[in-house]
Amino acid sequence: MNKVLAVAAVCIVSIALNTVADDSKPSANNSKPLVAVPEFENRTGGYAIRVVPGKYDEKNVRVGSDSVHESEVVNGKRIDKSSQRDAYQRMHDRVLEYAPGEWQLPANASSIAADVVSEKLTTAGRFRILNRSSPGLKVVDSERIVALTTGGGDALMKICKDLKAKYLVTGAISNFRVDERAATAYGVSRKLVSTRVSLDLRAVDVETSEVVYQASPRKIVDIQIPEGVTQITDIYDWESVLRTAIEQASDDLINGLSKGIGGTAAVSEVVAVHVESTPAGADVLVDGDFVGNTPADIRVAKSKHVLRIEKQGYQGWERNISAIDGMKVAPTLEKVSAPPAPKN
Repeated sequence: MNKVLAVAAVCIVSIALNTVADDSKPSANNSKPLVAVPEFENRTGGYAIRVVPGKYDEKNVRVGSDSVHESEVVNGKRIDKSSQRDAYQRMHDRVLEYAPGEWQLPANASSIAADVVSEKLTTAGRFRILNRSSPGLKVVDSERIVALTTGGGDALMKICKDLKAKYLVTGAISNFRVDERAATAYGVSRKLVSTRVSLDLRAVDVETSEVVYQASPRKIVDIQIPEGVTQITDIYDWESVLRTAIEQASDDLINGLSKGIGGTAAVSEVVAVHVESTPAGADVLVDGDFVGNTPADIRVAKSKHVLRIEKQGYQGWERNISAIDGMKVAPTLEKVSAPPAPKN
């Protein structure tokens, strides 16, 4: 049993971490409100903490030193010298086993959570998302941390206004607890790994500072333990579980934001599409919004889209596609003919 089965068990797993729109790219959908989604706050942990299972590099420091004594003759005089070697460090791998209880998620859980919310907002089709790799959002990330520690948010709102963001969406992962339990359905008993994920989500209108959506949902994600599995680490993937929980919680957030711009957005089924090109490194645009560079695994709504691939020095490639899960698009771009040399 491998983690591929774990991914299938939790049903929904994101395969792309940066499928967000870039406001610096030209877009046919600039009328859509721009949303800034900085990294989530990671509050997981507590008094009884179990770090997520996995393989880690651990630093082992040996306390001690070696002394070296030397002597030499300078100008007919004997001079003794002594030196001491500093303590040294050694690295070795450490594997943590799965254990039920409250877990402390690693630092990258913060960016994973923000990426999932950004993906869901993008696939709703009614919003543009400030690109997570843009310098503007990096400033928002750092100022959000300052606002958390000082209690002030005026500077954060000003930055969002300068970036022309309509909404600021912030979140926190406040609890991640894993337990094993038994469940019976239709007379059949099953063993489950059950995870409770507690979240805090808030959306603020940047112009008015009005909180337009706020909720603290608790999501439960169950994974069945197949017969014969003795190592839970073979099937359990905390990142997939976290993504599933946040995807579920994002549906209500999308509807809450959609009411603010009129109507309610239907939450579409999301599918994975692999896009590559020859040569690689081309821009990928979906319905006019930049979503990454080839090769890229993107997530889009299961519907019709305009897919365009562009690279400087090559002719643009554009097609109308009906996105389905597992679709692969791999065009070969044609070079733009060089203009004739000017005559002297």
